[in-house]
Amino acid sequence: MTTRQRAVVLGAGGQIGREMLRVLSAANIAAEGFTRSQCDVTDASAIDAALAGLAEGDIVVNAAAYNDVVGAEAHFADALRANGCAPYLIALGADRRGATLVHFGTDYVFDGLKRAAYVESDAPHPLNAYGRTKLCGDVLVAAAAPRHYLARVSSVFGAGARGRRVNFVERVVAAARDGAPLELMGDGAISPTYASDAAELVARLLGACAPYGTYHVANRGACSWFDFAHEIATLTGSSPRLVRLNSVGSDRFVHRPLFSALESERLLALGILSRPWQDGLRRYLESAGRLAAG
Repeated sequence: MTTRQRAVVLGAGGQIGREMLRVLSAANIAAEGFTRSQCDVTDASAIDAALAGLAEGDIVVNAAAYNDVVGAEAHFADALRANGCAPYLIALGADRRGATLVHFGTDYVFDGLKRAAYVESDAPHPLNAYGRTKLCGDVLVAAAAPRHYLARVSSVFGAGARGRRVNFVERVVAAARDGAPLELMGDGAISPTYASDAAELVARLLGACAPYGTYHVANRGACSWFDFAHEIATLTGSSPRLVRLNSVGSDRFVHRPLFSALESERLLALGILSRPWQDGLRRYLESAGRLAAG
């Protein structure tokens, strides 16, 4: 009898983690999720306990991260433990068991100076502490686990655990409800990424046994944060007070890449096309019951 493939998802309470649990289970993989409180990914013994039941051919997903970009400047050691050391420990654990590792990365490993969408072959050059810690994790994962997929995303939105910071879409909806002004960058570009779409692209890579390495799994296209908020308002039929800002001198606390949109040359080579970000946003709003009628 063939043994059913198994998977462990670390960071299962977050937006990406929740969706990875869903898509793996839908693929008839026995997926088990561990939230931050259930598995401290900076603790090697906790990781070993979580991965204990895995064997060759199984899957480990690391969706855990320190995502506070401003906080990483003041708490670099904490960010480095979560974004650099933890992925290395997870990669070692996956490799010892012969499992495939999926590790989620970020557009913030780029400096934004390209002024065009970044592809997998572009060289990283992070501007801030968060980006540097994430790049550290990317490098260590590649060194420790040859059987890995580094899945980079940008500006993720999706359902997450209660008590976590709300995603950008919900911030815009709340601003419309409360009447508070929302100041947003009107220049630069991001690739808003629906967590469900990113997870489904990763599931396709796994199902196709695609070559290992780095893939950009963001939704297709680019926009500014201001334009993203405007599209949210249009689709929800709301009228938030949006204030357009210029990036020059806008953030005293941390340097951010002005243009960090992502494209994928590697998915295209496999005949896989990601969904446009507008369609991903519409899917999210529909699933959340926030899509305007008509």
